[in-house]
Amino acid sequence: MLRDASAWGSILILMLLSLLASVWIFGFVGFRIHSFQAPIYISLAYSMVLHILLVVPASLSLASKTVVGTLIAVPYLLVLSLHLFAVVMFTGLDAEAFAVARVTTSFHIAWVVPAVIVALLWKIREKTKRQIYSAMFILQVILLGGAIYYFTYQYGVLHLAEPIVSVQRIRFGDGRLGLLLIEKERAYVVNRRGRLYRIDLEQGRKVFIARIPMPEPAEVGLPHLMFRPKGGRYANPFVGVLNRVDDDELFLRFRYRLTGGSWIMGVKIHEESGKVDWQLLGKEDDVPTESPYGIFSLNPVQAVSQGGRVTTLTPDQRLPFTLLVESEGVQTVIDPLGRVDWRDANYGWILVGTWRGGLIIVTTIDR
Repeated sequence: MLRDASAWGSILILMLLSLLASVWIFGFVGFRIHSFQAPIYISLAYSMVLHILLVVPASLSLASKTVVGTLIAVPYLLVLSLHLFAVVMFTGLDAEAFAVARVTTSFHIAWVVPAVIVALLWKIREKTKRQIYSAMFILQVILLGGAIYYFTYQYGVLHLAEPIVSVQRIRFGDGRLGLLLIEKERAYVVNRRGRLYRIDLEQGRKVFIARIPMPEPAEVGLPHLMFRPKGGRYANPFVGVLNRVDDDELFLRFRYRLTGGSWIMGVKIHEESGKVDWQLLGKEDDVPTESPYGIFSLNPVQAVSQGGRVTTLTPDQRLPFTLLVESEGVQTVIDPLGRVDWRDANYGWILVGTWRGGLIIVTTIDR
């Protein structure tokens, strides 16, 4: 039995750190646990990410052979219980053979690994056990750091043919992005906080330009009205049409939603100075404006490179990798880490926005 209070504290801290890393990866980053019925090219490990993150602190706590240790291991035991339920469901529903084999194999891995660790630690004397706990603490922290980096910056691109497709990701906080203005080597986008960014498409970098304020109804001559609800956690009130007026000026039109209906708000942004000027253009039905909403469909979108290569991107919400990029000699799948919201293409670039504030930039190397 583990008697050192500092060791107990380290186990609890390790479990809390593992849970926080899980919240980051599954919450903020938007990773989804892959179904065991996913295509064969998906690694089994992607269906066991939560197991991998929690197995070490759970094993160390169970090895203490105490009630407290069992309580610390409850998150992993819950995951294991849900996994057992999946085994029963897949077997009972006559799922495809490869899916049943996957879910059964992964379940056995999930309970055998901690069982072996616990059995080995039970036979070790107290002093050696404390040293092992210290070493495992350090290794788990390294694992968590690596997992956070991998899923935040590296995960989700799989080349099934020649890797001549360039895929870059940029995050703009949490929530939907406004629609893009694409200009050859750069693009512009407004996030849900009203922050306008310029994007270097070649380098995959963003540069903050200006903060667009949302004026109060009284400021635009409508003091008797109030704002309408934004429409959910991920809503972006600045979704609209962004155009260039001249070399140093952009113009954004978006719906200004109030209790008395919708108006069209126009915002002029000076790119170099960041100065913002807005004006109420009128009622929505009275102001002619182009509709940008065709890019919200999930139909395929194409881009033509300078070399004449036609690249097609097809969103498919049924797969864990939900974007399929195809061209001559090219097949690449991408997990956008969040539901696809819109996609657009121009100048050889394909850009995809997600509901989790992610922007994916896709192009062929010969663009």
